[in-house]
Amino acid sequence: MSDDLSQRPDSSAAPHSAAEPGEPPTRDELAPPPLAPPAFQPPPLAPPPFEPPVVAAPPFAAPPFAAPPFPPPPFAPVPNAPHLFTDQFRVPRGRPVLGGSLWVFGAVLWAYVVMGEWVLRFDLPEAWGALVVLASYGLAWFSCVEHLRAPADRWRKLTPGALGLVLFVILILLVTSLFGTTRQSVVGGVTLLLWFFAAAFYMLGRRLTGRPRVIQPRRRTAATVALWLVSGLGTIASLGSIMSHT
Repeated sequence: MSDDLSQRPDSSAAPHSAAEPGEPPTRDELAPPPLAPPAFQPPPLAPPPFEPPVVAAPPFAAPPFAAPPFPPPPFAPVPNAPHLFTDQFRVPRGRPVLGGSLWVFGAVLWAYVVMGEWVLRFDLPEAWGALVVLASYGLAWFSCVEHLRAPADRWRKLTPGALGLVLFVILILLVTSLFGTTRQSVVGGVTLLLWFFAAAFYMLGRRLTGRPRVIQPRRRTAATVALWLVSGLGTIASLGSIMSHT
């Protein structure tokens, strides 16, 4: 029995023993060895911020100068100083009397020509036409003297209205006496010429008045725009009628 035990294989030996010469290797022998865990690597450090080199300022020596006198001497007067400075900032002064008179004259003549054509061609009542002419006269008079608020400008407020009305009456009497009995085509041409005459004097009067520009309220601005639109439409219709009968 001892011989039999000695012939048994040792159970304590490694289960996977080296193969004897001439035998093929087993699967465990062919498996690669286990990999070792990677070693810990710290993250790369950020590069240090760029710092410009400190450069010392070059030595500088202040030039020698004489101490100013005390008190300092006065400046020499500039020749023609008022002429040099005041003319550049001088506000152009208008002519409220002459400009206002031409303004009123042009506005009244404009309304008279347009309303006369509406009364003759579009059967507008004469009372409405006269009312529009009077309203144009009063509005133009008020607009050209609105900025004159000094007590000494009282007469300058009355003159444009009176002088503009006198010029209008003289022109109407002159045109009526010269072209009152001519043909219809000639009357239409004279009427068209009067409208251009009125528009030119109206623009010239507004320019000569020199009224200061101020910011107007919204209601007044809206009313002015509406008035210009209505006047423009009425004038276009009147001019079309005049040219068709010329």
